[in-house]
Amino acid sequence: MSRCAFALAVMLALISGCSDKLDKAKSLVKEGIGKANNSQLDAAIADFDQAIKLDPHCVDGYYNRGNAKIDKGDFDGAIADYDRAIKIDPKNAKAFGSRGLAKFDKGDFDGAIADDSQAINLNPELAPVYDNRALAKLRKGNWADAIADCNQAIIINPKDFYAYEIRGAAKAGQADLAGAIADFSRAIELNPKDVKAYKGRAMAKMQNGDDHGSLDDYKMAAQLNSSN
Repeated sequence: MSRCAFALAVMLALISGCSDKLDKAKSLVKEGIGKANNSQLDAAIADFDQAIKLDPHCVDGYYNRGNAKIDKGDFDGAIADYDRAIKIDPKNAKAFGSRGLAKFDKGDFDGAIADDSQAINLNPELAPVYDNRALAKLRKGNWADAIADCNQAIIINPKDFYAYEIRGAAKAGQADLAGAIADFSRAIELNPKDVKAYKGRAMAKMQNGDDHGSLDDYKMAAQLNSSN
C-alpha cells in the first residue's frame, strides 16, 4: 500500500470513528429524554453524561441534563449545564429560557428576566418564556409589565392557561378584581385542574365581597389537591 493510500485509509477510519461517536451520543440523548419523561432522572442524567463524554460539544446533552437537574432541584448544576450549552451555541433560545427558569427557582428574578429577555430576542414565539418572565416580574411587583408579557403569550398561544393565571394574579395586584376573576375563570376553562387559578379566584372573590363564591373555589382547590 502506498503512503497516500495508507494516509487516506487512516483518515477514513478516523472520520468513521468520529461519526460513530456522534451517532451514539445522539442516541444516548434520545434515550435520556425518554427516561426523564418517565421521571427516571438519575438514569437520564447518566445517559446525558455518557453522551457528553462521547461528544463534548453535544449541546442537546448539556441542555437536557440541565432540564433533568432542574427537576431534581439542582438549580446550580442546571445553570452550569445551560452555561455550557450557551457557550457552544450562543443563539440557543431554549437554553437561555431554561437558564432563566433555573435562576427564577433560585430567587434570582433579575437574572431570570435577563435570560428570558435574551431568549425572546432570539425567538419571539416562545410563549412559555413570556410566561416565565411575567412570573418573575410578578414577583418583583411589576404588575403592568407582567400583564404585557402575558398578553403576548396569549397572542402566541390563546390556550395558554398559565398566562391567564399569571395575568389574573397581576390584575389582582393592581386591585382590578373583576379582571382578575375573569382571567382566573378563563384559566380554569382551559385547565379545570388548575389549583392555583381556583385559589387565586377565591381570593379575588373574597376581596370583592363574594364570600359564597370564594368558599366554593377554595373547596374545589382542596378537592383537586386531595385527588393528586
